[in-house]
Amino acid sequence: MNMRLFFIFSILPVLIFSVRPVAAQEPAIKPGKAYILSGFKDTKDIVTAPVRWKARQWVSFLCIAGAGTALSTQDKTIHDFFQRNRTTASDNIARYGLEPWGSGMYSMASMAALYLQGAITKNQRSKKASLMGVKTFFVTGLAANITKEIFGRHRPFQAEEEAAHSGKPLNPYIFSGPLKNIHYNSFPSGHTTSAFAVATIIAEEYKEKPLIPVIAYTLAGLTGLSRINDNKHWASDVFIAAAFGYSMGKLIGGKNNWGITLLPRTTGIALVVPVG
Repeated sequence: MNMRLFFIFSILPVLIFSVRPVAAQEPAIKPGKAYILSGFKDTKDIVTAPVRWKARQWVSFLCIAGAGTALSTQDKTIHDFFQRNRTTASDNIARYGLEPWGSGMYSMASMAALYLQGAITKNQRSKKASLMGVKTFFVTGLAANITKEIFGRHRPFQAEEEAAHSGKPLNPYIFSGPLKNIHYNSFPSGHTTSAFAVATIIAEEYKEKPLIPVIAYTLAGLTGLSRINDNKHWASDVFIAAAFGYSMGKLIGGKNNWGITLLPRTTGIALVVPVG
């Protein structure tokens, strides 16, 4: 990884979009036992969230699941379009400018820079957002990877390889089921899930600065598209992952995290119910 690109994409944005300090009376924030334990509680709440869903959450879930299912009928068409128009330039943009946001290379470096900025300027808000972003990245990453093993879906390049060997047309509708083949882990896109989850934390915390949510969600969306360009995911993998990541960001951000609430307790149309 070119260190100049690493600086431009992950560190420079924090320096440009420096955030206003919070009220002086807000307690100092630092990672500790309560912070770590909150990650385990968040994981449990994600797993058990459907038990607490009300009608609105079920309607949202069914609408998004239905849209994802409808989109999956166009997976091969969208796959073929992206691969026909794939270029060296698009590969380089995906590799150096977008994929690292989903893998954590850029996003976690940005969170580290945000925390450092908060520590130097005594800005507790920056430190809080940074710690929330880091925790959300790892919790949602775990949730996405467990979901991948449950569904066991072929990645596009795996389906192409099998089609080449069997002589059958490329088939995107292959789900092997729980733990049948640990190499089939396309659904949902982990990069997209993590990118949208962290983007939601940052966008909600700094929503009074309109440009920040736009940048956060644009980067997350382009990260998802880069996974289609790279032949790693189907379009429906990315769509469901975006909704999943957004919901996880809302759930984790909307909770009373180690005594500090980041988002309002009554968040909007998330797939999950924020619990304290």
